Amino acid sequence: MIEKIEFSFWGLSLLEPMAMVTNLLVVSSCIYGYVYVTGPKVTFFRQFFLFFAFASFFGGLSHLFWNYWGFYGKITPWFFGVAATSFLTYAMFDLFDFGLRTKRILAAAVVFKSILVLALAYWNWNFLVVAIDTIASLLLACGLGSAILYFKGINEQAKHILIGVLFMLPAAVVFLLKIDVHLWLNREDLSHLFIAFGLLYFVRFGR
Repeated sequence: MIEKIEFSFWGLSLLEPMAMVTNLLVVSSCIYGYVYVTGPKVTFFRQFFLFFAFASFFGGLSHLFWNYWGFYGKITPWFFGVAATSFLTYAMFDLFDFGLRTKRILAAAVVFKSILVLALAYWNWNFLVVAIDTIASLLLACGLGSAILYFKGINEQAKHILIGVLFMLPAAVVFLLKIDVHLWLNREDLSHLFIAFGLLYFVRFGR
């Protein structure tokens, strides 16, 4: 595993400045999405952008202040991250012509899944559970869902979501295979770059 960059600032012993920088790039994409996504059925998409922005911002801080906060710094970003993917899943459900009862059952399943993921993550202090939940949500809810919507002619704009997912797929490969390119661009930094770029295509869905 590649070493973490350590530096001092105002007497503080900080870690991983690039994690903060790349997380802020993701935050910027999310703010852009929250502001500019408009049109029908985009409420959940805007909530996704908002919560993912919080997750990324606090995630960057948790890397920066690891020496002081330790795993306790992960509580907030993991919560917002799981909540964000839940809103993203709701957003995809909303694009399908499901009945009200079906939507309620699916919504309840997402809530149960989210609670289970957070419980496992906090119990074991393991980000891998959150990462797998995020990857699965992107692949199944967004990737598969947008592919069905687009190729079946239900929603042509869904192609932007599908393209966004395809651009973010390398992030999962980089993270899961632990590909560290450089001390200043480790697996998490590189993943954030793919995610930030892919999110811009999500914004095009609602423009």
